[in-house]
Amino acid sequence: MLEAVQRDGIDLITVPELEGDSGITVAFTGRHGGKSRPPFESLNLAYDVGDERKAVTSNRLLFGNMMGIPPEDWVLCQQVHGSCVKRVGDLEKGRGGIDYWSAVPRSDGLVTDRAGMAIGILTADCLPIVLVCRSARVIGAAHVGWRGALFGVAVSALGRLLEYPDCRAEEMLAFLGPSIGPCCLQVGKEVACEFRRSIGEEAVIEGDEGTSRLDLPAICRYQLVEAGIRRKNIFSAGVCTQCDERYFSYRGSGGNTGRQAGMAALL
Repeated sequence: MLEAVQRDGIDLITVPELEGDSGITVAFTGRHGGKSRPPFESLNLAYDVGDERKAVTSNRLLFGNMMGIPPEDWVLCQQVHGSCVKRVGDLEKGRGGIDYWSAVPRSDGLVTDRAGMAIGILTADCLPIVLVCRSARVIGAAHVGWRGALFGVAVSALGRLLEYPDCRAEEMLAFLGPSIGPCCLQVGKEVACEFRRSIGEEAVIEGDEGTSRLDLPAICRYQLVEAGIRRKNIFSAGVCTQCDERYFSYRGSGGNTGRQAGMAALL
């Protein structure tokens, strides 16, 4: 279902089938096609990383025009690597769309059933997940780093969506965007032990010289299937942001870089 496309000079991973059938937009951005200068070149969408405000605003306008939802109608989070997922509606429309400080505080996921607005999260190695229930016309977005995976933020987002009438887990679609891959996500012994304890030995990949790595998409897929989503309804971009120069990577840049987005909208 996920498809790599280029629109108006912006590289995206989208779900064209949803746009045509359901009037739902899902989009994961890359780093190219914007106005930001190094080290944020070029489609940086985050205000809080040290980039020029004017450049970020231009980038958001470019992406918003392409998506059909202007930044004034976006809702974003002040992400904290936790498990809190907020339900948002018309009163929250615009929060975090044209600045950082108005974004929904201390949250790592959003869900909504309101048309004409976009919800999203920003990443640079963490895993962006978009959840969609076509029949109930509800959408969710979650920001998943290794801490968020331990806390189960993807399952928290699913739980908030299931609060809506007629929304059922077995009908849910899950889209896992670009993130740091199991080739690069090295973690310490304590973190590896926590994942073994919470998920099992299969959550950790043992490397040379006692190193351990995590497969975030595989971990979240396991959690979502355990929570009721059908495995066949989970789609992964299969892109490592540290290996692929088309994406921002926090680890790959030493911490000084921009952010890409995982967004969803009900049109």
